[in-house]
Amino acid sequence: MQHFVLEANANNTWKAGPGGRGFVQTVPRRRVCGGLTKVLRQRIKGGKNKPVRTIALHQPGWRVMSSNKALGAKVHRTLMHNLMCIPLKRCTCEPGAPRGSLDHFGSACQEAAVRFLRAHHLRPVAAEMIVLDKRLSIGTRFDAMFRNTITGNLVLVSWKTGVGCTNECDWKRAQTQVAWEWMTMEHWRRDGDESIAGAYVVYLGAATIKATRQRIGFYAENNVGRAQAEALYNELMKKLK
Repeated sequence: MQHFVLEANANNTWKAGPGGRGFVQTVPRRRVCGGLTKVLRQRIKGGKNKPVRTIALHQPGWRVMSSNKALGAKVHRTLMHNLMCIPLKRCTCEPGAPRGSLDHFGSACQEAAVRFLRAHHLRPVAAEMIVLDKRLSIGTRFDAMFRNTITGNLVLVSWKTGVGCTNECDWKRAQTQVAWEWMTMEHWRRDGDESIAGAYVVYLGAATIKATRQRIGFYAENNVGRAQAEALYNELMKKLK
């Protein structure tokens, strides 16, 4: 599977527009696909009033460090570079993308990400590859593909920053995103290509232990299995028809 995705990106079968935004054909050069995030916001709206208890709420001794969209984007970009580009010796960063040393929040998030990867025996395979559904003109980039060094299976990981989804709507959007990436690649893969075995949505956060003032990183993972991914994918596809 990773060879198929890498090949499709390398030969411009799937190609990003300026700044990585939008998805275009090479000839003629025009935008042909919309982004998946916009589709999810338009089609998945239920559950906003149903709160979800995040991991930080179960830790009364923590003072959770705050984040925002701008900080989250910077941490995500730098974290992806450190965890994926450097080990793979192949940089996927867009020219001019924010990258550099991490602050206390970012460093704690990266430490948590490393612990997650070690706990699940994951080795990086590919990062930020474009995935398209040409039938519906929808495209996105998956965050990261890893191989489990124990089982040999491929898995997708979608990194998020913050304490986690605060309501059921956010959870479903996050799960549907990684499910769509997984099932779309499965749809287009060729006979003999390796399939993906699982996916995770992983929230990375940072907190200070009130008693000791020790700064820690934490993660909240959500494992999306094949049956769940297929159900989420099919549900979204019905809404798009």
